[in-house]
Amino acid sequence: MQGKHFCTMFGLQNQNHMDLHCTHKYFGELEPHLVMRVIDLLDGWFAKRPYRTIQIPFDQEDWFGPGQVIRVLRCDPRFNQQLLPDLKHVLDRFHEDTYGKYKPHITTDRLNRINIPFDRYLFVVDGKIIRTYHDDR
Repeated sequence: MQGKHFCTMFGLQNQNHMDLHCTHKYFGELEPHLVMRVIDLLDGWFAKRPYRTIQIPFDQEDWFGPGQVIRVLRCDPRFNQQLLPDLKHVLDRFHEDTYGKYKPHITTDRLNRINIPFDRYLFVVDGKIIRTYHDDR
């Protein structure tokens, strides 16, 4: 599997992941053997720790990216512990973050508050879903 933009993300209930999502780990380009290692890691992780729906309000406006021109909503940092920090730490071993400290956000230019459940966790390349982990309760 090849591509330029590999990442993991939280998918929002009843939303297309390309419209609304919260990126968990951005990798950029990955060699094919590393893609398989990430898949194996995620499969093993969620086999032992099944994904559970997360609901966190994102209502703090901020700006992101070069020149701070991309409007995002962030959650209160007290909620960050609900966003699988242990998994994030393990995924960070594959590729060092270039954005510094992880600050969960959802990009939106039209919404002032998002409180939609994160009902799935996705591994994606260039918008195409490679793996999905659902709350199967």
